[in-house]
Amino acid sequence: MTRRTRLLLVDDQPGTRHLLRLTLEETGQYDVAGEAADGADAVVAAYKLRPDAILLDLSMPGMNGLEALPLLLEACPRARVVVHSGFENEFLTARAMQEGAHGFLEKGLPPEAFVAQLQAMLSIESPAPAAVVAQIQRNRHAED
Repeated sequence: MTRRTRLLLVDDQPGTRHLLRLTLEETGQYDVAGEAADGADAVVAAYKLRPDAILLDLSMPGMNGLEALPLLLEACPRARVVVHSGFENEFLTARAMQEGAHGFLEKGLPPEAFVAQLQAMLSIESPAPAAVVAQIQRNRHAED
């Protein structure tokens, strides 16, 4: 039996979380371990649940996704974080990737495309986050 990916859903909209839960669990590949409505709740849930992956909304009241991202990665260093938003903003997407996100998904995708893209992002071996690579390069130059 294949192990399902334990996922934490983070979105301020209860309806969106509900639809995502139904869509993802229907595939048989995911167990939604928990949900959070903002970044602060997500960090608490991540420490408690230790999910394999986190689907993180960028735009939320209180602590938004970009603010929560480094704290989530601290809580669950092995978790893959995929950010999602109702609009694609190149700056926000690039910043999220620099902070360690494994990918970006647009909320308006049809369910089949959303699931397929999420699975692809969670299954590929991703390089070290850009922030880590930049720090390693700075350290090497400092030694020279």
